[in-house]
Amino acid sequence: MDNTILFWIIIVLACFGIKAFVEKAKTKKLFQTIEGVKNWAEQGDADAQCLLGLICAQGKGIPQDYQKAFYWYQKAAEQGHADAQFILGGMCRLGRGVAKDDQKAVYWSQKAAEQGHAGAQCLLGGMCHLGD
Repeated sequence: MDNTILFWIIIVLACFGIKAFVEKAKTKKLFQTIEGVKNWAEQGDADAQCLLGLICAQGKGIPQDYQKAFYWYQKAAEQGHADAQFILGGMCRLGRGVAKDDQKAVYWSQKAAEQGHAGAQCLLGGMCHLGD
């Protein structure tokens, strides 16, 4: 499968999985400013770290930077944030912000899948189907 197509499939699936996360983030008032998100992220809030990763990846209000996105997603993933784990799996699979690494892609995708993340389960199933 073409990497570009796979990337957009991951993004679409991530959007469905992140909907609940975004609602949770709103209750914490994380959307007030990017600086506010950064402050929460630096204090160790996994939701803010995942959101800051998303902001960095999309370049919303700041220059797009996949390496910074990877950094913040990894911080959240290490705390057990399933959405961040799923996205990290996709970034490792595609080499976005980090060298392509299928073993890490499987590792992070499995972490998210074990928490019931449907997007991660789908990604793992697709990788198995394709023989990756």
